[in-house]
Parts: sequence; structure tokens; C-alpha cells
Amino acid sequence: MPFLLKPRFSKLLVLACLLSVSAWVSAWVPAWAAEIPPNEVALREKIIQFPKVAEHYEQLAQLLLERLRADWLRQDPSMRGAATLSVAEDFNRRARELIYLLEKVKELKPNQVELLIQMAEIQYLFLGSPQESTKLLKQALEQAPQNPRVIIAYADFTFFDTGKRAEALDQLRKAIQTYPNENDFVITLADLLSTAVVDVKDYAEAKAVLSQALEKKPEAQNLRLMLARVWLREANRNELKIDKAGLGEALKLFQAVTIADPSNDAALSELAQTAQQLGEIELAESALRQLLSLQPQNALAKLLLGDVKLLQSGKELDQGLYPASAAEADQLYAQLVAAGQDSQLAVTQRVQMYYNQGLLAMVEAAILAAKTETAAQAEKRYRESIAHYEKAQMIFDNLNVLNPVLQKDLGRSYHGMGLLYQKSERMAEAVGFIQTACSLKHDESCAWLKKNNYGR
Repeated sequence: MPFLLKPRFSKLLVLACLLSVSAWVSAWVPAWAAEIPPNEVALREKIIQFPKVAEHYEQLAQLLLERLRADWLRQDPSMRGAATLSVAEDFNRRARELIYLLEKVKELKPNQVELLIQMAEIQYLFLGSPQESTKLLKQALEQAPQNPRVIIAYADFTFFDTGKRAEALDQLRKAIQTYPNENDFVITLADLLSTAVVDVKDYAEAKAVLSQALEKKPEAQNLRLMLARVWLREANRNELKIDKAGLGEALKLFQAVTIADPSNDAALSELAQTAQQLGEIELAESALRQLLSLQPQNALAKLLLGDVKLLQSGKELDQGLYPASAAEADQLYAQLVAAGQDSQLAVTQRVQMYYNQGLLAMVEAAILAAKTETAAQAEKRYRESIAHYEKAQMIFDNLNVLNPVLQKDLGRSYHGMGLLYQKSERMAEAVGFIQTACSLKHDESCAWLKKNNYGR
């Protein structure tokens, strides 16, 4: 069973590797954020009624910033021209409103370094102003030179924006010496060491600092989770030669975290992905079902479970069969799309899912087409297959990328539809579909046209 892109399970996508979001994203969630429902309209009304109450500005800013982060991470790289400009303008407008809200909080409640960190994030990621970010982070350092969040944010910024890798790592090493009980410094150092690796010794240092911290705090599952990630990253550093032993170490650590903390969603998700990579499909499925029992609307968990069920069906699908596991995969994907949750997935995840849906519909359609009494159902499934494939194709077209695997399978679906119409003696429609299949380089279709004297 082909993958259009590298399987999602092959390597974890770490947000810190993109633009050092990790330390900032979790930098500040005030206590009231968990207590008040995030109703944007109500919050805006409160600001109008009580313009001197800082908490209302804070609550609205927190809500809007979470949405902006999520939308930023889900940007579609296939967009071009006016669409790209429109999205950029929208991000800019929303970011400027956030700066205004946080400035109001700063005015009403001065000397909050967390505000400076958030404003630095917004200036850097959404407004493209690293100079303003630098200024804000330096202000934060002046106000709270010992604040762990400030030190981490500044180190992250130094690492990713200025490229001063050694300086950023040294900042964190010094912080660990000064504050040996602060786990966040250890986690951030290990994260940066294993994200942009210069030497394999970086992995060894990352594992060493985490192991030392765990000896002091064996109950600290966040340290154990980061150690698992370091093992995983090291195991996958050479995509042509995956280190299965390293994957095994990562798997054991992920399992230890989930045993100690059964509701740890990150550990369950990464356990599932690592288990799948090692071929332990049942363990992967079990972890994902546990995650979905905790978070029934978790879009990524549904997607990954669909992928696992699809992989379980691989051999049978290749034989033209449609087992129950394939039907379950198809159902999980369909639920995501019906609920609009596919928009929550990264574009690479969406395009692979659309391809998977096309494949599943095509296999089932071929089975249904073999019987006269199920011809109508076969037509429906072929049409669904073509629609799914074309959704994936549209993304590749916008990227100006030709994907031969996708093109070939889209041609197979058009060819299947054509043969179905031929059986029903609807030759004009049959020829149209098979001509389309031939234009997609489907050799069997081109041969059919030539054999039946339709100009190929």
C-alpha cells in the first residue's frame, strides 16, 4: 500500500523545531483561563462595559492567541497568489489586535514579564519583526533575570532567530547549574540539542542531562517524556537506516509515562506512532483507543487510528479485498471530514488522508462492480474515490508537484468507472471516463481505447 508522502509515523513533528513555539506556547496560562468559558462575544462586551478591568483584556487575548497559533500551524503551503496575501493580511490584523489587548493589560497591570514574552512571540511569528521581539525579551530579562520562562524564551529566540546555537545552549547550561531543580531548563536544553543536531554527541548530552534530572526526580514524567523523544529523534536521524534499538528504548519510556500518567495525551500519541513504526500495530491501536476514550474529538488520534486500521488491511487491500478493518479506517476518515475536523490537520496529513479515502473507495467499488445487483453502489463508490483523489490532486497541483502514485490511482478509478458504464451499455460515458484515465497515463485505458478504435 503506497504512501504519497512519508508515513506520519516515521518522524515526530516537534513544534519547537519549526520556530521555537514550544516554550512560548505554554509560557503563560493564568489561573482564570481554566475557570471562565472562552466566549468571545461576552468578553468583548465586558471590555466595553468595564474598560479598566485588565482581566477581561487578558481573557480575550488568551482566547484569540490560542486560535491564532492553531491557524498558523495549519497554514496550507499549497496556497498561491491572492489567497496567500489574504491569509497574511488576516494574520497581521489579528496579531495587531492582540498587541493592542496585551498593551492594555500592561497599562492596567504593569511589570508582568509574561506579557512581554507573549508580545515577543506575536511580533516574531505573526508580524515578522524579530527586532521588536529582541527588544521585548531584553526588557523581560531586565525585569526578571531569574524567571525561568524568560530565560527559556530568550534562549529559544537566540537559538532559532539569531542562529547563535552555542550561545543559546550555554545560557541553558548555566541556568541548570544555577537552578538545578528547574526541570524546564533541562527539557529545553535537551529539546534544542536534539532538534538541530550538529554532532551525534548532542544526543548523548541531551540524554545525560535528562537522566541525571530523573535520578533526582524519578516521578517527573515530563523529563521521562522528553527523554523518550530524544531517543526517538536519534533513532530516526538517518531515514535510510532507522535505529530499531533506539526506537525500542523510546517505546519503553513512552510506556512508562503512560503507566504513571494514563491521561497523558502526548505520551499516548507518541507511543502509538513509535509502536507502529516498530510494527507493533496492536499496541499502537490500544494507545490510540485509550487516547480517544479521554478525548473523543481528538482529530489527530482519529486520523492515526484510521491509518493503523488501514495498515492492518494492507495485504488484503492489495489482493482486492475489503476487510472490516478497512471499513473502520474509512469510517474514521469520513467522520473527520463530516465534522469539519480535517481542517484541524496539517496539509500533509490531509493530503494523505484524502488519498487513503480514494484508495479505500476504489477497492470497494471494484468489488461491488463485479455484481450486477450492486452496480449502483459501485458507481457511487467510484465517484467518491475520484472526488477524494482529486482533492489530494488539487493540493499537489497548487504546489506544482506531480505525484505519479496519485495520478496512477486516479486513472484506475476513472478506468473502473468507464468499465462499469460499458457493462451498462452506456458507451459514450464509458469512453469519456476511459479517455480521462488514459490522459492520466493509465496504460490499460490507453490500450482499451486503441483496441476499441477510439483514437488511441
